[in-house]
Amino acid sequence: MKKFGVDIEDVKNLVTLIELREPIKRGSKETLFKKGNWMEAILTQIQNYKKTMDFEILVIDSLDALYALTPIKDPRTEIFHFFRGLRALGITTFLITEMPQSRKEFGKYEVESFLSDGIIHLSIERLGNTVGRFVNIAKMRETKHATDFFPLVVDENGFAIIAK
Repeated sequence: MKKFGVDIEDVKNLVTLIELREPIKRGSKETLFKKGNWMEAILTQIQNYKKTMDFEILVIDSLDALYALTPIKDPRTEIFHFFRGLRALGITTFLITEMPQSRKEFGKYEVESFLSDGIIHLSIERLGNTVGRFVNIAKMRETKHATDFFPLVVDENGFAIIAK
């Protein structure tokens, strides 16, 4: 974050997954971890943090890591309830996920794109002997937006999107 000009000391109420996990293990939700239900346990703890810290932005990096911790038998239902629980908090939530370049779906279970309100797609393309970074808004619910891929420049000054 410091390399992008963001002083982490300015961020209030920063909680990492490691810190998030500890109160759940010590509290009454320990059984959810024993059952392997990380999505429900983490959602419960996020709801508790929202009550005590009243934050406005949540970033989950990464959704794939959460999936790796949780056995998902019915992706459509389980992910729907997780997204619904996050949406009910009334905050802006960013769910980071990765996709191999060979895939066209924006999520491991192919339901995430239907459930999300927006998709910001970052792509890396080979350009000769280097790579270029590109950004595109694949989806933004109830918003008219460009769907082009725009070059994304990252340097010591931060990020810049190059419009045509």
